[in-house]
Amino acid sequence: TTRRSTVVPGYALRALLVAWSIPPRETEASMATLPIEDHFERICSKIDDNRVTILSGATGCGKSTKVPKLLRDHLQARVLCVQPRRMAVVAVATRVAELLDVTLGGPVVGFHIGASMQAESDKTELMFVTAGIFLEMLKSNGAASVAPYGAVVIDEVHERSCENDLALACLMQLATTQELRSLKIILMSATADVGRYQRFVQPLCTDGQPGLYNMGSKEFYDIKRRWLKDALAEADHSCDYGLEYFEQHDREVLRSELTCLISKLSIKLVARTIKEDGAGCTVLVFLPTYMLIEAVHKQLSEADSLPHNVP
Repeated sequence: TTRRSTVVPGYALRALLVAWSIPPRETEASMATLPIEDHFERICSKIDDNRVTILSGATGCGKSTKVPKLLRDHLQARVLCVQPRRMAVVAVATRVAELLDVTLGGPVVGFHIGASMQAESDKTELMFVTAGIFLEMLKSNGAASVAPYGAVVIDEVHERSCENDLALACLMQLATTQELRSLKIILMSATADVGRYQRFVQPLCTDGQPGLYNMGSKEFYDIKRRWLKDALAEADHSCDYGLEYFEQHDREVLRSELTCLISKLSIKLVARTIKEDGAGCTVLVFLPTYMLIEAVHKQLSEADSLPHNVP
């Protein structure tokens, strides 16, 4: 008898949930200190020596929230930060404003997503936008739209989409113009194929290679890895996700099943983490779509197994 191995399709793997708990924070100041700060001097030196700098560091080291301010202070110039998703734009801009103790949408930190903009567009020192808005800026005014900035940061550069790839390609093209000759370009990622991006931006580099600063792959948090079978057991979910199961159900049924699983697992993880680590802990949950985020958030808000005072 030929045995078939258990296979989980790609769209099911996207629904895997990853979470970890961070010990209770004692002060806001302790949260403001991140590992990347130990590298500031060397990062600035690399940026000074290169037109394009690729910054690589593990997730959670502080690239997204700390580098924009570092660039503003070091270059004494405005900084434009491009994020691949709307939620990331708002979340990062909000956090940066909190760290700087300024009002979001004022002259220091602002953002622009779709039809929503909170910024003093002609003055904002740290401006966060989506790749789509960045393309609209280039379409409307070309190099002139970027000229007021001393640096452009392309964050999560490994995120591949038509908008993200086109935004990077257009920036590389416009950066060859005389108007943007002094512009610094910083590409940031925790998982990008650095060699590929080095080759892509090479034409902009006078010495043939862009600057590369790698903080290493060290994980900055105590992360426990658990596999899908462990997650199913923890969520008291008895379904056997074998090949036959996926062959017998259509996509909508599977999506509903996986949404239910993720919701149950989220509630279990949050409840267990609060019980083990105390009410001051944080649970970070990664989900594949905004609709799923809303669904899980709603179920967490209504869960009887969670304390009523959990924010």
